[in-house]
Amino acid sequence: MNNYSVAFEIPNMNQGFVEVKGLLSVYEDSILLEFERKDAVIGSAKTGFKEARILYSELEEMEWRKGFFRSKLILFGKTLRSLSEVPGAEQGRLVMNVKRKDRDDAERVASSVRLRISEARLNSMED
Repeated sequence: MNNYSVAFEIPNMNQGFVEVKGLLSVYEDSILLEFERKDAVIGSAKTGFKEARILYSELEEMEWRKGFFRSKLILFGKTLRSLSEVPGAEQGRLVMNVKRKDRDDAERVASSVRLRISEARLNSMED
């Protein structure tokens, strides 16, 4: 299967004073979120690059919401702990904004992740 990736931004961090930008990559058994926090005013890095690997078995769903001005990928974890390593995750949910130029990539990522979540569910039923 193809491995897809898409650039994202996590909105509304610390009332807009911190921006989080990263890359979501799809792998066979998990997704990888690589991200960096920056001061939105000065632009300096608050942290180095960090990453969070999330197994499909830990995810409930991924939604793709295409909007005219803003599009979003939304990850839903099965538990609060599923997305706890990612800044901006609240109550087991992570909203990531996607720029207009990356919409096709985001749609492919969402489709691939949904398929792999379904496969993980089927595999757990067989066990």
